[in-house]
Amino acid sequence: SRVLLMGSDCPLLDENIVRQAFAELEQHDAFFVPVEDGGYSLLGLRKLIPALFSDMAWSTGLVMQESRVRLRDSGASWVESPTLWDIDEPIDWQRWIDSGLARKPWPTDQ
Repeated sequence: SRVLLMGSDCPLLDENIVRQAFAELEQHDAFFVPVEDGGYSLLGLRKLIPALFSDMAWSTGLVMQESRVRLRDSGASWVESPTLWDIDEPIDWQRWIDSGLARKPWPTDQ
């Protein structure tokens, strides 16, 4: 009765947020985890909202903004988590390394 669509490029997206998404979907039609670049890293739905997927300007900084408009126009209820960041550019990769969240690669033979 509920579905979550998640990207794999948001290192801050953890099991607590996934649990929150499922919990929020008990009361709301949609749940989002927005990211700083204007998109989102997780979308949860408890019902299909086709407008979220038709003719969307994907991979732009307008995706989250446009999603809000479409949800409002469709009469759907939604909630958003605090905005996170994802890894799309080399500077984002460095941010991940600097954050201490990156795990060291597995050992290599010397």
